[in-house]
Amino acid sequence: QESYGAALNYFTGSKNHNVALRQIAMKKGLKLNEYGLFSAKGGSAAGGKTSKLKVNQVKAKYKITGDYILFLGTLKPSKNVEGLLEAFKILITRHPSAITLIIAGKKGWLFESIFEKARRLRLENKVVFTDFVDQEDVPVLMTGAKVFVLPSFWEGFGIPVIQAMAAGCPVVVSNLASLPEVVGQAGVLVDPEKPSNIADGIIKAMEKREEFSVKGQRQAQKFDWQTCAQKTLSVLKKVAK
Repeated sequence: QESYGAALNYFTGSKNHNVALRQIAMKKGLKLNEYGLFSAKGGSAAGGKTSKLKVNQVKAKYKITGDYILFLGTLKPSKNVEGLLEAFKILITRHPSAITLIIAGKKGWLFESIFEKARRLRLENKVVFTDFVDQEDVPVLMTGAKVFVLPSFWEGFGIPVIQAMAAGCPVVVSNLASLPEVVGQAGVLVDPEKPSNIADGIIKAMEKREEFSVKGQRQAQKFDWQTCAQKTLSVLKKVAK
């Protein structure tokens, strides 16, 4: 944690990390948790699992019922939410079930087409848009999810992926940018340009949930505060340009 703080001091010139990062996030229209400021404790930057009672309480808060697949991120083109919606349509067509897709995150730029896509695919009753999610609820939602999916066209360090793995949630991520490095062999890599491939990846993760859950928790332990400090500093420098 000291290394993490030192990196932020270097970049921001301030010891008030939360204030400095919030200013940067507001300026750039980014979510603060993209910089890794979760309520993690101890040596790991990832966090951990949450009780079933807490999961049920948070599900009720966001009007989530039953099993669900989780996406977390700002609704904007680079996150490929439309591709995920297409993949989800393929998935439930092949394997009809009561599972729901949870799209958690605030509206970014060009978000309107995402809601239009959901309507065109007739997914209004199968997709829940939570809008902004409180930071303390993020790891809880991850613990309760069957799969965490991040099919981005571009991603920075991918802190949410690490947190999902730490929560024991299998992850399905793009085979682009930093995500393959973050996930290693502990998750499913997919081509974000191909919704059918994303659907296949989600199915694989659900079928081998226990295996990927164990692998993911082990992988998440590799990311301590010093590692996150180095990675976060790199991302912050790029964002601020």
